Amino acid sequence: MKTNTYITLARYLPALTWMILIFTLSSIPKLPSPANPVYDYALKKMAHMFVYGMLYTLLWYASKNRTKSYAVLIFGICVMYGFSDELHQSFVPGRTPHIMDLGYDSVGVSIMRVITTWLKK
Repeated sequence: MKTNTYITLARYLPALTWMILIFTLSSIPKLPSPANPVYDYALKKMAHMFVYGMLYTLLWYASKNRTKSYAVLIFGICVMYGFSDELHQSFVPGRTPHIMDLGYDSVGVSIMRVITTWLKK
């Protein structure tokens, strides 16, 4: 029984590590950014989509239960983690939470949900 627990934890370790990375980056008061505000905006929003899309992918591939209901559960976990990340940023000096960032997180998760579903077939 212990072996199965360790194997399961090992499969989820990349996703947990990714979540720690997200939390750590959100704790930095001011991230480096391009001088051009258009590039800055685009880069940050693409980063939100990439980071949360990757979180979805890591959780998806960690599980052996790749059903539609599990995909919905992972989607919810990722969006809730995005919400908690925005809440966390409200306590970091120099950072502000934005509901639109949660929207970009959700777009990234949605894109990866479609891709992983497509690849599964």
